[in-house]
Amino acid sequence: MNDTFSNTEKIVSNLISKITSVTILESDLGVDLMESGILDSMKFVEMIIELEELFSIDLNSQEIFSNSFKTIKIISSNIDSLKISK
Repeated sequence: MNDTFSNTEKIVSNLISKITSVTILESDLGVDLMESGILDSMKFVEMIIELEELFSIDLNSQEIFSNSFKTIKIISSNIDSLKISK
């Protein structure tokens, strides 16, 4: 990964790569993870659990089932916001 990834984007990208065995590139940051097939429903749940543990955050169903977890860029931005609001 290169230096244009934010720290949170790097962590989220690495997590998704670990879960899916798909290499995440900078060009993938805006890709819809479910529509593209990178994540399926089981991997999505695994990602949510891992994100909560990694970032010490609690996600509610409204956050999870909104568009807050559509792309790596959106996920990272929302995580950063949640960390700030703690």
